[in-house]
Amino acid sequence: MNKKDLAIEYLKGIQLSYLKVKYGFDYEPNEKDFTSKDGFYSFVDKYINSKIDLSENEKIEVEIELKNEVLNLNLLNTEFENFTTWKILQTAYENFLSLNPDFSFNDNDNLFLGTVSSNEINAEFISKKDNDVGVSFILFDDELTTAILLLSKIIIQSLPIVNKPPFIKFPIDLTELFNNVQLDEKIRERILNTLYFSICKRPSLSKDYLLENDFYELLVYKLIESTELFIISHEIGHFIDEDVYNEKSNLNTDKIDENWRLEFEADLFGLNQLIKLYRKKQNNYFSLLGPEIYFNFLVLYENLKSGLNSETHPPASQRLEYYRQFLSNFLSEKEQSDFSLYQEIIDKLFEYYKFVLNDFIKFNKKK
Repeated sequence: MNKKDLAIEYLKGIQLSYLKVKYGFDYEPNEKDFTSKDGFYSFVDKYINSKIDLSENEKIEVEIELKNEVLNLNLLNTEFENFTTWKILQTAYENFLSLNPDFSFNDNDNLFLGTVSSNEINAEFISKKDNDVGVSFILFDDELTTAILLLSKIIIQSLPIVNKPPFIKFPIDLTELFNNVQLDEKIRERILNTLYFSICKRPSLSKDYLLENDFYELLVYKLIESTELFIISHEIGHFIDEDVYNEKSNLNTDKIDENWRLEFEADLFGLNQLIKLYRKKQNNYFSLLGPEIYFNFLVLYENLKSGLNSETHPPASQRLEYYRQFLSNFLSEKEQSDFSLYQEIIDKLFEYYKFVLNDFIKFNKKK
């Protein structure tokens, strides 16, 4: 059995084990739950047919291109795969490769990518070995991609946006900001949907919606790009040799728990990629905001889900602290000063989000 076939078998086993946790040990998938491989291709067909702005010849070209992508050596698909999440993972992976054109994985230990549906907001790195044949995986959960989308949307809706750099109207009126989060009924409902269902239930239960204008959607995309690139780069950081960490920063290693060292090093590798994206995007600070949003969200998640202590993963508050320490070694004093305005406003937003969410939870408990 070649590595790709072995990887697919392992991936299917991992996916099915998550489904049994999600739906019960006796769960057996059927064609109504997930698509077969032919069904997976049918998602591509539906996607292409929805593109009314394409000619028939252009649709054929896109169809060939997309179906060839399904055969990509590293990006796997199975009958348990969701095409939307698969496509998101592909985009994040290609973004990483575009920033690292000379990057290659060890030929003796290929890295494969796939998706899972575990009801968790998670990405993970897994290594498997069978008869000395090793394969490694980066797995993206359906709920993770949904949560990233929803978080990016509520951030953009909460901020006073302007359509030219720096894209946020500084200085921020904190009273106005809080009133926007607390009193604007539509925004408040979307914040609660995002946070309550992401943390307490499932983010996929939240309603899908578009923002008021294309520019807002563009800024949402920038936040999604930053967050997804950081997460996939973090997981790739677990796979690669330590020598690839080409920039180390001035991290005080004496204070780091040995059990957490690999996580901080993977965060640093993820930051390296965001710095590349930041420079590529002509120093657009939105390219650096992904971890700021992601870690703030995890802090809120850990506060509400008490008892989430991990031997392998440091608290999100400490990861955010070290991320900012790492970042200060890559930016000039002027850049750091300017970016601190963005950091402060993201922190303040999550303070307000926590207040709104806790108020909502207390109210529902009384009922």
